[in-house]
Amino acid sequence: MATSTPPTTPNKHPEIEVAAAPPTIPNAGDDSDKLSWKKLLEYTTTVQNLSGRISSLQNSAFTLANCYFVSQAVIFTALSSNSSLVCRDVWFPLFLSLLPGALNLFAFFKIGQEYIETTISQKEYKELRRKHEVSMSGLTLTQIPLDDENTKNVEKKEKERLTGILYSCMCAVGFLAAVTAVGSLWMLCGESIIVKHKAKCVKLCT
Repeated sequence: MATSTPPTTPNKHPEIEVAAAPPTIPNAGDDSDKLSWKKLLEYTTTVQNLSGRISSLQNSAFTLANCYFVSQAVIFTALSSNSSLVCRDVWFPLFLSLLPGALNLFAFFKIGQEYIETTISQKEYKELRRKHEVSMSGLTLTQIPLDDENTKNVEKKEKERLTGILYSCMCAVGFLAAVTAVGSLWMLCGESIIVKHKAKCVKLCT
C-alpha cells in the first residue's frame, strides 16, 4: 500500500526572507581553501563590527541632540513663566545656553570624525570582501579596476560629503544656541532696551 507524502506548507509571509548565515570554514578541502574561507570570515566579521560601531555612533549623536533640544526648551519655558527675573539676571540663561552649546559642538565634532573614519573603513573592507569572494569563485571582475589614485579620489569625495553633513549639523546646533541666547536677552532686557532707546530719541529731538 502506497503511503502519501504530507503536503508542504506554503510560506504565509513571502515578503520575509530568512537571513543568510555568516560563512563558516568548511572541514573539507586543502589548506589554501581553508585559508581563503578564513580570510572571508575575517572580512565579514570586521564589516559587521564596523556596522555595529556606526549604529552606536548614530545613537549617541541623536541622544546628544535630543537632550540639548529639550534643555533649551526648558530654558525658554522657565523664562516665559517666571516674571521675577530682571535684565541683570540675563547671564544665567545665557550661561545655560552657550556653555552646553559649546560642549555639544565639541562632542558632535568628535563623534562625527569617528563616524567618518569608521564609515570609510567599512566601505574599504566591503570592497576587499567583494574582491575576495570573486577570486574564490574563479570569476573575473567585469568592471574596470580602480588604481590607487582613483581609490584615493573616491575616498576623498566621500570624506568631503560626510564632513559637509557634519558641519551642517554643527551649524544647526550653533544656530539653536544663538537663538536661545538672543531670545533670553530679548525676553529679559527687551523692555529696558526699548525704554532707553526712546529716552535717547526724545533727548535728541528736544
